[in-house]
Amino acid sequence: MIEELRIEHLGVIAAASVRPGPGFTALTGETGAGKTMVLTALEMLLGGRVDSAISEGASIEGLWTVSPDGPAAVKVMEAGGRVDDGELLLGRTAANGRLRAFAGGRMVPASLLSELGEHLVTIHGQTTQQRLRNPAAQRGALDRFGGADHLHLLAEHRSAHHSWHAVAAQLVAARTSQQQNAQRMVFLRSALEEIERVDPQPGETHALHAEQHRLANLADLSAATAAAGAAVLGDDTTEAVGAAHLLHLAARELASVDDPELSALHERLVALAEEASEVGRDVSGFTDALQDEPGRLEWINQRLHDLAVLQSRYGEDEAAVLRWSQEASAELTDLERGSDLDSLADQELRARRALDRATEALSASRSALAQTLGREATAELQQLAMPNAVLQIVVSDADLGPDGADDVAFLLAAHPGAAPAPVAKAASGGELSRIMLALEVVLADTDAVRTFVFDEVDAGVGGAAATAIGRRLAALARSAQVIVVTHMPQVAAFADTHLRVVKQQDADVTVSDVRALDDEERVVEIARMLAGQEDSLHAREHARELLAARL
Repeated sequence: MIEELRIEHLGVIAAASVRPGPGFTALTGETGAGKTMVLTALEMLLGGRVDSAISEGASIEGLWTVSPDGPAAVKVMEAGGRVDDGELLLGRTAANGRLRAFAGGRMVPASLLSELGEHLVTIHGQTTQQRLRNPAAQRGALDRFGGADHLHLLAEHRSAHHSWHAVAAQLVAARTSQQQNAQRMVFLRSALEEIERVDPQPGETHALHAEQHRLANLADLSAATAAAGAAVLGDDTTEAVGAAHLLHLAARELASVDDPELSALHERLVALAEEASEVGRDVSGFTDALQDEPGRLEWINQRLHDLAVLQSRYGEDEAAVLRWSQEASAELTDLERGSDLDSLADQELRARRALDRATEALSASRSALAQTLGREATAELQQLAMPNAVLQIVVSDADLGPDGADDVAFLLAAHPGAAPAPVAKAASGGELSRIMLALEVVLADTDAVRTFVFDEVDAGVGGAAATAIGRRLAALARSAQVIVVTHMPQVAAFADTHLRVVKQQDADVTVSDVRALDDEERVVEIARMLAGQEDSLHAREHARELLAARL
């Protein structure tokens, strides 16, 4: 429960301390006094964003009593904060356009305050009433009514839906992939057959280009090598003497002379003569090898073309093409193994059957709960000045989703003979307020949150209806902390603690404060709410009657 809410510099509130009691606390005050700022402070403290025009420079602190091992305490301690003797301190500040959040003495993300709020407070305002018109919110209220057992069925359904959706997506992807893989395998087989047919060898292109160049210049090469061979070895046709023979002759001439220096020259001439003879033989051999094989040049040109096609498709040279071939062969082997579609299809079938069972169980539970919730909420409405109203909760089939395959509709028959119609159409603003309150009273026993805040739950009602609302709020406050912002004296009279937002104006400055009222001050405030005049004796007497009637 909320022990204290301290507010500084928020809107018209300069500084205020709000200490709601453990039961029913009423918050009243003149229009424009700042009652809304108290709720704004609470929403800001629980992670909400607030208009910077009213929140700049604001500081909000809230002290809660919580269970030391409850979810709120656990979340704070996991974030590094402290919970001392079951007391949890939350804080929020706004400065220079930036909001900061604190929990248990530790700066935390604002999202953590939002998570804590789900375990600390349930706030009902005009927007909450509007959400009650939403089918998803109506289904959520029915699920809350089911308590832990039903929520376990909902959790199981969400898990089953997630599992089925995941394996179904895998199956669709596998089938799509299978079609794509079939096309890929056709391509790989065709490419590997093409490479195998050409059978490229490492370095082949370079060698073929050299041979191509040689064959293209065969005549010039033949003439040059023939002339060079004749110059070195001689020409039998012309009986010309070659350079090698002349070197040998020169060596013989020096061999016949006995002189040490000439002997060295003789050896050099012998070496040159032998080298010349060897070069001549090599030139002659090259010349003999220069034969124009018919069709060889055309074959080389075609072979180079085939290799160039492979290299344009699969790699920059023969080595790259061969590497691609090896990788493609391995990929083809993997693709031929394929994914086990039969296994995936079996998994999907089993997951869908599990989901169908979970859906059926969840729907059956909702149908049973709808009857009970409708009956109990109707009984509450009949105590809220709607004696002839009947609230029906209808569960119908809907498209399957994570939260089941059910649509939940709240139907209201406001008086005998009226056809049940959706509350969005059949309920006025005041009736919608009472429907929401009736549901909260019924749901109180199943709700883990033990603090409820109502903003103008009595909007659009008055007289006996307002008295009935006050009485039911008091009933709810017997098992939970209830804080109500109200303008109805019949509602405020039922409160255990009465807080008034007081507006004070000094020159051009208007500020508000929150004060706890004693018994006589309550009489004065309720008299003001009744007649608009605090000093009216008649109004005060009526106020005392209201306060006495609640006991």
